[in-house]
Amino acid sequence: MSDNTTGRHTMRAYADELKRLHAIVLEMSERVRTQIRDAVNSLEHESPDEAWLVFEAEKRVNELDTSADDQIIHIIAKRQPVARDLREILAVSKIVGDLERIGDLACRVARLTSTFYEGEHLAPSAQMRRDGKRPMIGALLHRRSVHANDKAPPASMPAGPYGNSRLTTPCHCTTFPVTCKR
Repeated sequence: MSDNTTGRHTMRAYADELKRLHAIVLEMSERVRTQIRDAVNSLEHESPDEAWLVFEAEKRVNELDTSADDQIIHIIAKRQPVARDLREILAVSKIVGDLERIGDLACRVARLTSTFYEGEHLAPSAQMRRDGKRPMIGALLHRRSVHANDKAPPASMPAGPYGNSRLTTPCHCTTFPVTCKR
């Protein structure tokens, strides 16, 4: 086999490995999006049954997280990517970590719903539910919107309208109008 044929085969195999990794991340992002929707719906509908959907989805999200990590390790060990390729793989790794954390936060909301509406606990008022959703949605969707080189605000500074004093100006980066610093 010539070097040119071997090179094409290697590049095609590498591209296939990246496609598998990206497919894992896409499935994971869809499942996390569903978790967020189900968690918020369970709280709005005061339904512990809907909250259990979030817990069930978390199992698959954790499996996808492990699968993505395994695929990333495999690609780095086998292909030894450098420069742009390595940066892409490391960025995907960070995305996977963020998605898993967001899924965990959705589980926390679902756990609160179960706690509030199962048993003898006092349910939160409608105002508490509205106030509680804003910081969660703002934090989940715009965690990366705050510039990394900005200094953290002093501890004495009060929290802004979305739970973070650094989120202060309108931002319409997504379909949800929220506030973030630009």
